[in-house]
Amino acid sequence: MKSCLKCPTPPFEPEPPAPPTPVERPWRPQLQKSVSFCEDDHLEEVFEVDDWDRSPAPVTPRLSYE
Repeated sequence: MKSCLKCPTPPFEPEPPAPPTPVERPWRPQLQKSVSFCEDDHLEEVFEVDDWDRSPAPVTPRLSYE
């Protein structure tokens, strides 16, 4: 089974009528990521991807097998 992260091309959305104020973020189209798992070339199941915490994790101490 292979997987691949897919980012489909977003549909065209016109920009908002008023420019954003300096406090607001600039307008960006919403992108939806998905993951596809395929067992063969004919069947495909696509799963929506949730956001997850990407903050760095602390380094683990050196492992010992004693």
